[in-house]
Amino acid sequence: MRVLLMSLLMIPLVVGCGEDDEDKPDTGEEADADADADADADADADADADDTGEPVGTDEDGDGVTVEDGDCDDSDDTIYPGADEVWDDGIDQDCDGEDADSHVEACREAVPCPSFEATYMSDEEWATISMCSSIGGSVVIADWVLPDGLPFNCLEEIGGNLGLDGHTTLVDLKGLSLLNSIGGGFGVHGNESLTSFEGLENLQSIGGDFSIMADASLVSFDGLGGLNSIGGVVYVEGNVALTSFEGLERLNSIGGGVHVGPNISLTSFDGLEGLRSIGGVLDISSNGTLMSLEGLHGLTSIDGDIHLWNNNALCQSLVDAFAGAMEALGWSGEYEAADNADC
Repeated sequence: MRVLLMSLLMIPLVVGCGEDDEDKPDTGEEADADADADADADADADADADDTGEPVGTDEDGDGVTVEDGDCDDSDDTIYPGADEVWDDGIDQDCDGEDADSHVEACREAVPCPSFEATYMSDEEWATISMCSSIGGSVVIADWVLPDGLPFNCLEEIGGNLGLDGHTTLVDLKGLSLLNSIGGGFGVHGNESLTSFEGLENLQSIGGDFSIMADASLVSFDGLGGLNSIGGVVYVEGNVALTSFEGLERLNSIGGGVHVGPNISLTSFDGLEGLRSIGGVLDISSNGTLMSLEGLHGLTSIDGDIHLWNNNALCQSLVDAFAGAMEALGWSGEYEAADNADC
């Protein structure tokens, strides 16, 4: 009887121990086995391509790089990130967003050159500074036939003046595409075929005067979109095809005065909406087709006088309104206006 009672009392203890073993986490070899089973299950759930080494995603051209991994032209197996770039072919082989420029690549070896003043009138003379990254003096490019355009140059900075004078065949300035700053003045005079400033997109500052005179085919300032400051006086005179100032949208300040005219085709100052200050006189004279001053309405200061004369299509009422607006901003110079349109 006593033996039977002891057996009955031990039954709950045995059952309780069995339940604790089931809830206890695996350890040792049992845990490793479970982990391997889970890993195998995860691997099986992945794409089979992981196991074969083939790329996962779209790779129509079979170059081993998918669209998802950056292939920018999946129809050409020579184009993918890391591909060899071919200079100057208009194709971005390595998918970095641009075609490699042999001119830029070559200029990585350019060095600063000593300060000197020189006039260049031939390919041979120009080649002597082709690998200069900067020159402390002035550079004048004059009286030089350039049927294929100005040869490429590595100049990023010119400490003195830059002059382009008397060219009959020069149509753009791509040969100076790396130029960032001109410490002195920039003169562009008597270039019969130059239509714009294409090629100077990197130019940001001109330290001295900016003089544009008698460039018969110049129609705009396109190419100077990076220019934000001119330290000296601006002269825009005798450019018979120039219609506006488009291309100078980022120009913010002019340290000296501004002289515009005569320019027989100029109709507006469109393009100068970003201009805020003029450090000297504003002289607008003898522009026979000029009808508006709207491009100058962003000006907040003029440190010299205002002269507007002999602009036959520009209403005198608009001229008076412009001067009045400047007075309201604190301008206190001398105002002279005559022989503008009576309207």
